[in-house]
Amino acid sequence: FRLRIGIHTGHCMGGVVGTLTPHYCLFGDMVNTTSRHESTGAAGKIQCSKDLYEHLAEFPAESQGPLYKFTPRGYVEMKGKSRCYTYWLESATKFNKDASRERISEIKMEVKSLLSKKKWMKRRYFHITRRASGGIIDDADAFSLAPTTVSAAF
Repeated sequence: FRLRIGIHTGHCMGGVVGTLTPHYCLFGDMVNTTSRHESTGAAGKIQCSKDLYEHLAEFPAESQGPLYKFTPRGYVEMKGKSRCYTYWLESATKFNKDASRERISEIKMEVKSLLSKKKWMKRRYFHITRRASGGIIDDADAFSLAPTTVSAAF
């Protein structure tokens, strides 16, 4: 299968949502705009906003040239955003040491190593406590929150 990727930059807020099955969630216009770039993109391509292009097109003083290669896509109609000018992020350039084939291979090996060591278990939010005495178990005793930690090593 081929991925469709959309990227954008901007402000957002994040936090844990929910009590029964808590999860981390991002909120804000930046998240919606990123989603629109993904949904209007093409398979196997990375579509980015004009804002992100302006940030990445400028290269740092220590670099001898641009770090990324972009191709203008033009105006794209996006739901709730009207027309937005977008670019295709084609590749990194020879000046981008962090995106070289060698560095990407190193990162893949690090991730594989971390994933092979991680013990993936089902999250248990509740566990049943049974009394040895066989007495009546009320709701407060029957279910107690089990501590959970959710982490990712990516």
